[in-house]
Amino acid sequence: PVGQVKGVMEGYCVKRGGGTRCFGRKSWLRRYFLLDGTHLIYSTAEVGGEIKGKVRRSDIVKCRVVKSHRSPNMICIVTKHRKLYMYPDTLEERDAWLTALSS
Repeated sequence: PVGQVKGVMEGYCVKRGGGTRCFGRKSWLRRYFLLDGTHLIYSTAEVGGEIKGKVRRSDIVKCRVVKSHRSPNMICIVTKHRKLYMYPDTLEERDAWLTALSS
């Protein structure tokens, strides 16, 4: 489950990968996300996982819910450099992520 302690969020979400598969489709991968005071970091696992990417909180321009056939919990994180799409398992987790990312 996603936990929130003193402005820090963490938990598993599914994110859209940057690469493509056959026929130009984007891959969707389950990643462990950690939001601390300065970065949103995602890795392959909670413990001992390989860090796959990070986004500076200061680069986040806005976060919003987007309609998706994949999940009703889809979040789009718009940064100065890219858009990151991710979704947690539940509506409650989605709302907690939006609150934490926007603060």
